[in-house]
Amino acid sequence: MRTVIIGAGVMGSAFARAWTRPHTKTFGEGVKHAVVAPKNLTVCDPDAKKLVPLKREMGITISSDSRSAVARAGVILLAVKPQQIYAALGVLQSVLKKNQLIISIAAGIAMRSIETILARRHPIVRAMPNLPLTINEGITAWCANSAVGKAQKRIAQNFLSAGAITCEVKESQLNAVTALSAVGQGVLYTFMALLLEEIVALRVPRAAADQLVRTTIAGAARLLQQSAHTARELAAHVATKGGITEAALKSVQRDHFNRLITHAVRAAYARA
Repeated sequence: MRTVIIGAGVMGSAFARAWTRPHTKTFGEGVKHAVVAPKNLTVCDPDAKKLVPLKREMGITISSDSRSAVARAGVILLAVKPQQIYAALGVLQSVLKKNQLIISIAAGIAMRSIETILARRHPIVRAMPNLPLTINEGITAWCANSAVGKAQKRIAQNFLSAGAITCEVKESQLNAVTALSAVGQGVLYTFMALLLEEIVALRVPRAAADQLVRTTIAGAARLLQQSAHTARELAAHVATKGGITEAALKSVQRDHFNRLITHAVRAAYARA
């Protein structure tokens, strides 16, 4: 199936790689073949500097003319920034056919808003992926409007499951998922950066401290993924009474760490 990605930024490029690479694995689950043959994938972007390396890497088609590219496409991924979605759809409006499936990953842009721009009903899937799909450990929540039939839902599921576990939700829940993605990635990376600086301040060499922080967080996340215990239960397991971890947890409780997380999630949700 001919497929077009509009936008060659971080996520557009990530999907191009996920869709064209064969024999990938997502949390140990095998994918037997590429979702799209490189010859059937076109990535569009006005910036040629983004496109040329993708063509060299994957052998895909590249173009700065999205109108021409979508003419024969069965699936169109809108991988542009939310503030660019109106301009992108405005260019495509007159050439889109009613049976072409649009998958939008523009955060905070409702399917109804896309239909308003197009001035008609159209098969639309809205998805919220995250960056770990680049290493086949992503999670993508998605929803579809009523114009998406069963066959197109299966197509969307197939495309979005490349490099990620998928979860179908109601659109009313997708902004909460977006907030989770923002806090779960951005805030976590910020926490790790701050933790690194504190360990370095305690005279551990930066290279060693960096490896320790990365491995500690990665190991804890993988343990949670594979464990039957909740995160709260695992925290209790490692917090021996009167011990070092308990002292750390009491400190963050005194500093109202839970309030910081609440404020971060609510701020992200409001923005979404």
